[in-house]
Amino acid sequence: MGGSLPLFTVRGISIRMHITFPLILIWGAIQFGFLAGEGLTGAVFGVIVTLLLFAIVVLHELGHSFAALYYGVPVTQIVLMPLGGVAQLGRIPEKPVQEFVIAIAGPMVNFVLAGLMFLLSLIISLTTSLDTASLLTVDLSFAAIFNYIFVSNLFLGVFNLLPA
Repeated sequence: MGGSLPLFTVRGISIRMHITFPLILIWGAIQFGFLAGEGLTGAVFGVIVTLLLFAIVVLHELGHSFAALYYGVPVTQIVLMPLGGVAQLGRIPEKPVQEFVIAIAGPMVNFVLAGLMFLLSLIISLTTSLDTASLLTVDLSFAAIFNYIFVSNLFLGVFNLLPA
């Protein structure tokens, strides 16, 4: 995709960042730092959470990509953009069942990650004061990151199951 910069490669798949991607990092800094009234600490936290969310997007797209590779469908690259990511396949899968497995693989990655984050959040909530109310407020704690990532994985998984 034009206007993208290489980040790294996984199993021959180039992971790239669109030149507009830094805009989402700025949004994360503004959202957590300044709109929430948390200043520089919140801004840094917002950038960290945003980067973690995009790590999830990379894993989601790798789910699609690895399923495609399993069926012999080449994957040219994954491009990260401010609103998500795209795994670019070299061709359409031959059979509908292959297309289904490739399509469902990304959301399944999110549901597995959501389950892991839920367990980590549960363990942390039993040992700290973190609770589900942190999902409704700006909580800049390390423990709250697991709640943010849990909810983000659920959202990405469900959203990607909706027909396009």
